[in-house]
Amino acid sequence: MAKLAFGVGVVLTGAVFASAAATQQIAARDATAAERCRVSNTSSHPVPGRPSFNFGNARIAVDFPKGARFVAVPDGSPRGGSAFIQRDGWIRTKLGWFTTRGTPRVTGRRVDGTGRRLRADVGPLSYSSSGTFYPSLLYFPSFGCWRVTADAGGAHLSAIVYVTR
Repeated sequence: MAKLAFGVGVVLTGAVFASAAATQQIAARDATAAERCRVSNTSSHPVPGRPSFNFGNARIAVDFPKGARFVAVPDGSPRGGSAFIQRDGWIRTKLGWFTTRGTPRVTGRRVDGTGRRLRADVGPLSYSSSGTFYPSLLYFPSFGCWRVTADAGGAHLSAIVYVTR
C-alpha cells in the first residue's frame, strides 16, 4: 500500500510540475506576442471636456483600457478584468464611443494571425452625467493583436489593441 501511495504521489507531483511548466510556457509566449503587438497610445484625451475617451480625435473617440490591452478572465470570475472569456470561447468586452455625428460602425481583424473577424454590437445613443455616448459590446474570437476600426458621420478611427489572459 505504501508503494502505491508513493507512486500516486509521484504521478500527482509530476502532473503539478507539468502544469506549472505549461503555464510558464504560455506566459512566456504571451509576453513575446505582447512585445510584438505595437498597441495604440491611449494617453491622449482627444475630446475636449470628455476625459474618459482616451483614443481618437475630436469627431470620433473610444474609451480603451489602459495601454489598449484587454485582460480577459473567465466569465463570472471574481477577479477583475477588462474582458471576459465566455463559455463559447469568445472574449467579450464593453466599450463606450463618442461621435459628433451618427452611430459608430465598428469592425476588427486580427493582425498577428488569421481567423474570424470580431463581432460588434453597438447600442443606441445613451446619456451619462458627462454627456452622450454609444455603448458597445465587442466579441473577439481569439487572443492576440487586433486592429479595431470605427466610422461614423465621415469620421474614422483605427487602433491596435492586444487581447490576453
